[in-house]
Amino acid sequence: MKFALEITIPLKERERLGISEDTIFETVYKDGQITVREVDEGELEAAFTPEPDDGEDEECCGCRHYCPLLGICTDEAFIPGGEAI
Repeated sequence: MKFALEITIPLKERERLGISEDTIFETVYKDGQITVREVDEGELEAAFTPEPDDGEDEECCGCRHYCPLLGICTDEAFIPGGEAI
């Protein structure tokens, strides 16, 4: 049986803390403790902006055809059967 964990933390001082419904949080479980911290937009953007690997052309990272997970150009990728995606 799989259990889902959901924790609600009421914050009475949210305005003083500068927290709104648009605030993004990161939750980490480590050493038997759950830590919740606010993530700023610059940090979030940096986490999702691909960085070029060694030997990669930096132009590729900004291209809409570049897949940072696979490190390939999807414009040149093929699916089985030889059809371009």
